[in-house]
Amino acid sequence: MLETLRSFVVNFAEILLVFAAFALIERARPAERGQRFAASAFNVKYLFLYQLINLLLLPALTALVVGRLRALFPSWFGLLHFDGLLDGAWKTVAFFFVYDFFYYWFHRLQHQWPLLWAQHKLHHSEEALNATTTFRHHWLEDLLRVFLIVLPMSMVFDLKPATAGAAAFVVGWWPVLIHANLRLHLGPFARLVAGPQGHRIHHSVERAHLDRNLAAFFPLWDQLFGTYHHPQRDEYPKTGLASGQKVTSLTQALWLPFSEWFGPKPMPDPAASARRVAIAAWIVGIGFGLLLLEVAARIVFPLPQIGNFNRIEYALTAISPSMRSKHYLMNSTLSWVSEPDHAGSTMHLNLYGFRDQQWDVLHKRARRILFVGDSFVEGFMVADDETIPAVFARHAKAAGQAVEVFNLGIGAAGLSDYMKVIQDAVPALEPDEIVLVFYANDFAGEPPFTKERIRPPFEARYRPAWLPRILQVTRRLIAGEPVALRWHGEPKPFLAAVPDPTNPWTERGAELAPKVEPEIADAMRRATFNPHAVDELAEYSYQFQRVVDVTTHLAFLRDFLAARNVRLSLAYLPYPAQVSDYYIPFKHRFGGKSVTSMSAPEFQVQAAHIGEVARGLGLPFLDLTPPLRAREAAGDHLYWQYDHHFRPPGYAFAADQLYAWWAATGK
Repeated sequence: MLETLRSFVVNFAEILLVFAAFALIERARPAERGQRFAASAFNVKYLFLYQLINLLLLPALTALVVGRLRALFPSWFGLLHFDGLLDGAWKTVAFFFVYDFFYYWFHRLQHQWPLLWAQHKLHHSEEALNATTTFRHHWLEDLLRVFLIVLPMSMVFDLKPATAGAAAFVVGWWPVLIHANLRLHLGPFARLVAGPQGHRIHHSVERAHLDRNLAAFFPLWDQLFGTYHHPQRDEYPKTGLASGQKVTSLTQALWLPFSEWFGPKPMPDPAASARRVAIAAWIVGIGFGLLLLEVAARIVFPLPQIGNFNRIEYALTAISPSMRSKHYLMNSTLSWVSEPDHAGSTMHLNLYGFRDQQWDVLHKRARRILFVGDSFVEGFMVADDETIPAVFARHAKAAGQAVEVFNLGIGAAGLSDYMKVIQDAVPALEPDEIVLVFYANDFAGEPPFTKERIRPPFEARYRPAWLPRILQVTRRLIAGEPVALRWHGEPKPFLAAVPDPTNPWTERGAELAPKVEPEIADAMRRATFNPHAVDELAEYSYQFQRVVDVTTHLAFLRDFLAARNVRLSLAYLPYPAQVSDYYIPFKHRFGGKSVTSMSAPEFQVQAAHIGEVARGLGLPFLDLTPPLRAREAAGDHLYWQYDHHFRPPGYAFAADQLYAWWAATGK
């Protein structure tokens, strides 16, 4: 309390010193000579009461309104960040420009709405306009500013303490300058920045000056909205209330609006009524225009309902330049090509960066199932409607089962990535079930899962539906964040061509070339065939004979999901050569010629291990190796010859098997 009182005294003393300095300046070149000292003395006495009342009420109201709303809805606040002291010239101008916009409309309401004019007229009752007039506002005004200026400014800008202090300094002391009793003509610059002469016009008693020059910093707002009056060189009118009403006592000043609200009502002024009609017409016109702009923005610029859940946080982004920008993971298009197979796929991602239709995260209409996995779940080398989750969803619909199936496949992901995405996707998407689909190469080098790899609890940042889309888009543009269009653009390659450093042929071309036939090598350099596939037969032959223990991973997932009432099912997809030797000669064209078969039991040990762990943990598990091997033995080749992904019939067959198993194991 003592510290608060000390700050009050220091602040009051600082204001008095500023007033004294301006008194000396005003004496040198006054706009109005012979002002009575009693007017300034009255303002200083009122200032003491005004500051004291604000000290008692303003911090509590600000904490109650702004602080409470910020705590409840943090994503609504700080759309534009300032990192340093106003963080650059353009952001400084933007801050004061936006502040002046809110101030202009608050000020305009004060002049046009009788309820607010009853408060504001105390300020305009000053007949000796000078620096001490600055704080001659009724104490109710500052309480209203919390709602109409402080709150919206807090939602638009996120200010660091030093920056907030600098902004408060300018906002607090600039009004002293524009209220000063100074004969200062800015000429053409008066249209750019507010000054003492322009603001004196605002306080004028002359009818031509009423409700003019409302902006505090930038007269542009007055020019845009038809309230600007450009001062002539010698135009320094008398100030006060046009009605001649005076405020002569502190009691009258403190209670003025209440006497206006509850006292006798004067006859309506026809001219004032006409002005109100004109203002209403302006407001309706501007509002309708902003409404049309908002509708257009919502059509053209969609945004996800959750702002902090995106595939980029879990994807291996060091693959191609296309995957290094979040822009390409919001309503973007990726391509995967296998030139030796004369095939490829174009993958359309949703606003969260996953290959699926747009998700309505907030409204669950049926049992929600998330498919998690790598490129086999995402569906490389097939169309959007031929992926495993898409075919699974069609089977469920045909059977009359109400389910929502989300495709959370991530190309080039592995077990570590699945652990991350599941921990975030469950609180973000609130599923009822997760189907985790492993591929044979998901486990290489995977360490045991320890508590250090548990992610902090995910807190979804929901985008407020009411917040103007044009404001959100502008903030993202200023912050350098991606802005998605509703329509998918041109496809960006998932893999990078030489000389990109992520393509191994850029730095190791001489080492890799002897292992790969020239035609295949050329495609790898151009990234029209997977450049990371060199010698994959030899690499996988080594990997697949060694078990990576996943007990700790699956035990964590089981407990994590069970605590949230989410069912976990597991499946395993084999590498082509694990189900048929048919693919071996094609793989020999890019290395691993010493490997002649991978169909023996010693190459199936990882799937067997997962099955054993799943049984021990009570988790349903489907190994798709046997049914795929049977189809291959019957002459149905379900994989591409060179690329290791399924052909469309392979995806369809895998989805058929998964759905039949899921339906039989207690959906």
